[in-house]
Amino acid sequence: MCSIAGMIELSGNRIPGLAHKLNVMNDLQAHRGPDGHGVWMHQAENVGMAHRRLSIIDIASGQQPMTDHHGNWVCFNGEIYNYIELKQQLGGTYETTSDTEVISYLITRARLTAPSIEEAVYQAMERLEGAYSLGILSPSKLLAVRDPWGVRPLCYGRREDGTYVI
Repeated sequence: MCSIAGMIELSGNRIPGLAHKLNVMNDLQAHRGPDGHGVWMHQAENVGMAHRRLSIIDIASGQQPMTDHHGNWVCFNGEIYNYIELKQQLGGTYETTSDTEVISYLITRARLTAPSIEEAVYQAMERLEGAYSLGILSPSKLLAVRDPWGVRPLCYGRREDGTYVI
């Protein structure tokens, strides 16, 4: 099972030592994902995501956190059972064969007509069949989502310094 972690400072202020904190969170979850790890941090150092990977689908190119190149980032734990069917329905060009990229693609597609990023994520999640928890960072929001049945763990909290963590 993979693991995700993230941290955000809602006021936009820099989080001192963010890279170190993300790496520590990732290292503490090493047992959940022995096949790979990744950390992404915004250049303003006010938000970042970390991921530990257990490779099941797309062993070669499914590294995370993953971007859609439109300013959205996804950090995902779980499995989307209908991702192949969704790729066929959506069409388009994909850089990987991972189920993670389908999530990102669904959100980007929904964002074209949805009035907000929250609505776009909701519309995208309605189409997914699977067990998952994920963090989605748009240019303006960090959203944490889990499957409707709560199969995959998702914990979040607010630290004394005012930062939020997942």
